[in-house]
Amino acid sequence: MADLRDQAKAKPGTLSFASFGNGTSAHLSGEMLKLQMGLDIVHVPYKGQGPALTDLLGGQVTMMFGNWPEFRGHVEGGKLVALGMATAQRSQYAPNIPTLAEQGVAIESNSWNGLLAPAGTPDAVVQRVNAEVNRALAGPVVTEAFRKGGIASLSGSPERFAVFVQSEIAKYGEKFLFALNRDAEVQRRYAEGGDTRKALLGGYDLSDEEREAIDSGDVGKLYVLGCNGQLLMHFAPLLGIPWADYLEAMREGVRKYGPVRAGIYAMTTGTDEKVAGV
Repeated sequence: MADLRDQAKAKPGTLSFASFGNGTSAHLSGEMLKLQMGLDIVHVPYKGQGPALTDLLGGQVTMMFGNWPEFRGHVEGGKLVALGMATAQRSQYAPNIPTLAEQGVAIESNSWNGLLAPAGTPDAVVQRVNAEVNRALAGPVVTEAFRKGGIASLSGSPERFAVFVQSEIAKYGEKFLFALNRDAEVQRRYAEGGDTRKALLGGYDLSDEEREAIDSGDVGKLYVLGCNGQLLMHFAPLLGIPWADYLEAMREGVRKYGPVRAGIYAMTTGTDEKVAGV
């Protein structure tokens, strides 16, 4: 990662990162890398991981975030170099590859698959299917197939999975900020303020702290609560906050409210440390 930083700093705008397309996890992870490390790297979107990986192998792009099972053979064969895992802990299938967080870049981006049933499915059926899936995941055939593919399994209850899915969909104030950054009608209602803004915020599952911070435009408080820095970066202009002042607002939030409590910066941002890698 140090070499990447040095190269990008030496030649701004010349390095590039591929993604599976605009708005995909690979795209957002790359943008977070740019933000945290303060790099000028060009995003090159593709229509799927296959074409992106082909151009990465061919040297048409510099780097990309992707799924380990698809990259594993190329890394082990010496065709690609793994800079780091975007996971909370090192992968059991690649223990020698450090996480990005170990290298000072707190990005966690996991691709996952789960089994869902239609709403209204009897609980007895849900519990029976859950038990059978857990049994299959623990069996030797699936365990060996996952091992060969470099895939980690996570068994558990339907309730645990529901909590996980909900946390992925809307944690903290990010769901509202995501809509605010993209929906002109949401922007209009927010800008109108007063009862219109309060009614708008009432339609989102926000904590009292989140609602108060969004209502008042407190970027620093939202940052400390764990909101994604990229979402805040787009929120700031709607408040009329210039780029330099937006960064200072995040720093002031850490000084005023303490270290980041959750989200991708929680592991690395202390009251005396850098904000969003700046």
